[in-house]
Amino acid sequence: MISAAIQQLVNYGLDTGPILPEDEIYIRNQLLMTLQLDDFTEPEGAICYTDLESILTVLVDDAVARGVCEDNSTARDLFDTKLMGVLPPQPSIVRANFEECYETEGPQAATDRFYQFSQNTDYIRRYRVCKDMKWVTKTSYGDLDITINLSKPEKDPKAIAAAKLAPQSAYPKCQLCIENEGYAGRMASPTTPLPPSPVCGRGGSNWIWCCATTSPPQSIRWACIIPTQSCTTSRRKTLV
Repeated sequence: MISAAIQQLVNYGLDTGPILPEDEIYIRNQLLMTLQLDDFTEPEGAICYTDLESILTVLVDDAVARGVCEDNSTARDLFDTKLMGVLPPQPSIVRANFEECYETEGPQAATDRFYQFSQNTDYIRRYRVCKDMKWVTKTSYGDLDITINLSKPEKDPKAIAAAKLAPQSAYPKCQLCIENEGYAGRMASPTTPLPPSPVCGRGGSNWIWCCATTSPPQSIRWACIIPTQSCTTSRRKTLV
């Protein structure tokens, strides 16, 4: 069964774009390594799947049963993020693809493709976002968008206890800096690792462009987080 789930994830990557056919065996073996398995049985017949969430649930449940992953919501999220991190190409390739699309098809097409990439690699968890409640209310100041975030699960007591006992670290420097790109995460940090992301140069600085992944920005389709390559103290201005 676990071999079938691994192949389902590989097939998902082939179907949605992060994996090229030439990379199939390599990606499968990287998934085996992440799952701490050293054997794979080629499934018989067509390997079909219904959705990404179901595939990841099978793989993470197996990892928990074998003691590879702790059984709490934070550990499970970090582990399935690690599995999905096997699929996309390296940042340099993602950025080159973005820049090529930007030059040949324009900024709208490049942005659309990167947003789709962020969904296909599960950085934006579509199966959770769809649970959010959203509506528009008319006010004297104009239309007000209201959202109730149901997509981000609350930490369970086991995760909170594990985070308190986990060693503290100053790396990454903050939850949004470039050091989170590809970082596996840890129990004491709520940060979702940044996926490989395009670079946008403005004002003499390089900034990393990533589609928003947590509420409230996740509830807004085109919200983006753009951290700089050097971690600096943020400045907040209040408009009255």
